[in-house]
Amino acid sequence: FVAELSITPLANVAQAVFPQLVRDGTELRKVYSRIQGVCALGVFPLFAGLGLTAPMWVPLVLGPHWNDAIVLVQLTCLSGIPAVVNWFQMPLLIAFRRNRLVAGQNIARVICSLTLTAIALPFGVEMVVAMSLLQGYAFMVFNWVMIRHIIGWKVIDNIDNVLPPFVGAT
Repeated sequence: FVAELSITPLANVAQAVFPQLVRDGTELRKVYSRIQGVCALGVFPLFAGLGLTAPMWVPLVLGPHWNDAIVLVQLTCLSGIPAVVNWFQMPLLIAFRRNRLVAGQNIARVICSLTLTAIALPFGVEMVVAMSLLQGYAFMVFNWVMIRHIIGWKVIDNIDNVLPPFVGAT
C-alpha cells in the first residue's frame, strides 16, 4: 500500500517520459537517476520509519490482536530497496521496446511467486514474506544486468542512484 502511494505515481511519470528521451541517452540517464533518486529519498526513510516504529503503531492503529503482524510489517519494509529499483526498470525496458523481455519477466515473476510461496508456506507466513523479499532482490539484480546489457549503463551507476538515500535512511 505504501509503495503504491509513493512509487507508483513516479513510475507512471517515468512510463510517459522515458520513451520521449530514448534518443538522448544522456538526458534519459539524468532523468532516470533523478526520478529514482527522488523516489528513494522518500521511500527509504518512510519504509525504515514504518518498520522501526511498527511495535508502537501496529497495536495502536490495528489493535493489540495484530501484534504478531509486527514482524511481517518489519520484513515487508525491507522491500523498499528492490521496489524503488524494480518499478523503474519496466518503464525503461518498455521505452527501449523490449516488450518480450517485459512479458517474459512478468511471467517469470508469477511463476517464481507461486513456486516460492508453495515452498515457504509450510514454514509460516514469515518465510513467505522472506521468499518474496528474496525474489524482489533477485529481480533487482536481474534488472540491473539487463539494463547494462540493453542500454550499457553500469551496475555501479544504478547502485549510486539508491546508495545515498539508503545510507541516509540507515
